[in-house]
Amino acid sequence: LSIDDYYFTDTHWRQDKIVDVAQKLASEMGVELSGDFKTNVLDKKFDGVYLRQLNLPLKGDTITYLTADHFDGCTVTRYNYDSKTNKIVPTVMGMYDDKKAESYDPYEMFLSGAQELITIDNPNATTDKELVIFRDSFGSSISPLLTEAYSRITIVDLRYIKSTSVAPICKMLGIELENADALFLYSTLILNNASFI
Repeated sequence: LSIDDYYFTDTHWRQDKIVDVAQKLASEMGVELSGDFKTNVLDKKFDGVYLRQLNLPLKGDTITYLTADHFDGCTVTRYNYDSKTNKIVPTVMGMYDDKKAESYDPYEMFLSGAQELITIDNPNATTDKELVIFRDSFGSSISPLLTEAYSRITIVDLRYIKSTSVAPICKMLGIELENADALFLYSTLILNNASFI
């Protein structure tokens, strides 16, 4: 990674700049990624967290997002707790959220932003392997890049689910974790906050 891999006005990395990072992570986990993506540019300007907090007259960023043919065959499901029914409710969504792309924080377009638990099923993956990603918001933009090689990716946001709750929740939902690869991918804000882990 280099400074150019990040947004100028935000803490996050740019999805179009981290394909090589995804390939390196995949290689270390024993799978390969072709890196064959189509580049798309979001029409809306992105005023990242630095720009919003400092209120400086800086030019905003542009969000470039990547798509691939195999995305069309993927099923992306988020699992959210419904306090009214006291149940975890699955909702099928897209890899990218058009409504959030037009919102106050368009970075949330990646996997619909902050979500407790997401699965991405790819019946056309190059392997039958599964992956569990323990993440924060940085995982939102890199997770889609790994879908080519995994039949299922389970994405757990440690800001919303304690690590001790992950296995029971996944078991209740019928999500197998035992033979999956594991990737811990989050910023130092998570690492340095014991309440998250």
